[in-house]
Amino acid sequence: MRTFQNVELFGQMTVLENAMVGLHTRSHSGIFSCAFKLPGQIREEKTIKEKGLHWLEFTGLADYADLTADSLPFGKGRLLEISRALAVEPRIILMDEPAAGLNSRETVELAHLLRRIKETGDNGCSGRA
Repeated sequence: MRTFQNVELFGQMTVLENAMVGLHTRSHSGIFSCAFKLPGQIREEKTIKEKGLHWLEFTGLADYADLTADSLPFGKGRLLEISRALAVEPRIILMDEPAAGLNSRETVELAHLLRRIKETGDNGCSGRA
């Protein structure tokens, strides 16, 4: 997984929807089950939402879940991008200058978050926090 130096969010989607985006790439529901809201797709969407919320809580963004991503200040946008990366539970996350553009308080908070990510598993990202 990769995060970018410039925050890349879907501005008109909610914070939660942004966190869920990466998980949809691993979903098993096809266009037919999504179009007709079949039981398997509904269960899968519920799981995706729960995982998205989990990572928003982990990064301290759960209170922002229903806001649009474009309403977040820059530092919170950076955390959302990290939440989205964590949601797919990758083995490795590459972060391009994760503290670029953050003020000193946000940089310290990011350092604490990066330590928490490292502590979640042997490779820093495996498993749930």
